[in-house]
Amino acid sequence: MTINKRKSPSRVFKIVNKFLYKIVRKKYGPHIVVRLNSLTFTGNRPVVFEKKSDYTITEEINLKTNKKISLDELVCMHQFLINQLNSILMMIESDDYVEVTSVRLVVV
Repeated sequence: MTINKRKSPSRVFKIVNKFLYKIVRKKYGPHIVVRLNSLTFTGNRPVVFEKKSDYTITEEINLKTNKKISLDELVCMHQFLINQLNSILMMIESDDYVEVTSVRLVVV
């Protein structure tokens, strides 16, 4: 049994949130703002993992917009967020990466 120590979840959160915000604004425009839920993010990342394969992670992302968005665009955005979030986490947490399996999108 190997035990891996992870980076500080709050520090990883700040970096991931910043990148996700910039990527979404670049792709969808300045009228859309996304923020990860910090409590969900840090709660999903314990300091020590005993076995990574036993964990599935669902993140919560708040999406704020000034314009109306169609359901098709929301579905595309949902998939885009999952892919980008996993890509960012792979870069930041390379040794300790655990895949985000789903995203709960909260439209504000």
